[in-house]
Amino acid sequence: MLSRAFFRGASRILQSRGQAVCRSGSRCWSVLSSTRSVSLSQRHWLNRLCACSKVCVCGAHKLTQGDSDLLSFLKDEIKFEQDNSRNVPKSELFQAKVDDTIVRLEREFNGEKVVITFDINQNVNEDQSYVSDAESDNERPANEDTAGNIVSYPSFTVDVTKHTGSTLRFTCEYNQGVIPPADEGADNREEEDVFQIINVCVMDSPNSADNKAIYAAETENIDPNLYTMLLNMLAERGVDNSFGHWLLDFSTAIEHQHYIKFLKNLQGFVEED
Repeated sequence: MLSRAFFRGASRILQSRGQAVCRSGSRCWSVLSSTRSVSLSQRHWLNRLCACSKVCVCGAHKLTQGDSDLLSFLKDEIKFEQDNSRNVPKSELFQAKVDDTIVRLEREFNGEKVVITFDINQNVNEDQSYVSDAESDNERPANEDTAGNIVSYPSFTVDVTKHTGSTLRFTCEYNQGVIPPADEGADNREEEDVFQIINVCVMDSPNSADNKAIYAAETENIDPNLYTMLLNMLAERGVDNSFGHWLLDFSTAIEHQHYIKFLKNLQGFVEED
């Protein structure tokens, strides 16, 4: 009775100030697996009450109303993401090692060690869901679930190391605007460079990268013929357009695994006493 009276009193105060007692919200999209709109009736537990109603005054319940809503949402979200998870593809050329968010790919080539490294936390996630010209977001029904296509673009380095330790390092990024949909076929996927070299440097050893005094040549201003030969050098060592497409699928799958793990960790935190 006390809590109800407290809520009614608070409601009258907020209404007298011209503020809404509560407002509804609904989940608009899932971060990695899909983009979808959900009606309020499907997510009735997402209604947000005013702050004064979120903590139980009896003291017997440790979860606030907001915590309970979050747990209900996470249960549904985790199941949804797991149902839409992707298998991590394997490479025929590179051995993969994942250490938390750091990904390392290695292979040997003509006495050289080729190492590709990127950090999942530095990835750029982009929804590449196809929307036809005849259908815009405003024209879709509010309760229609639409499968999305979140792609996780890594920025990566390629180290080519001689047996002496001398290392040539390439810093690379994806050309996000030139990657066509997968259903356009392999021929079209090979027409343009999937990734670009941002800069190149020569080091005494792979560990020399910590030395800020090392000069890195930006490819934006180098001779176009030199840039093409550098791309060919990477391609001969297995870092070509085919690898770029594989790496994109690999990175996206790894990113999704980390997202699901994050959701489970968040759920465990909220449930913890």
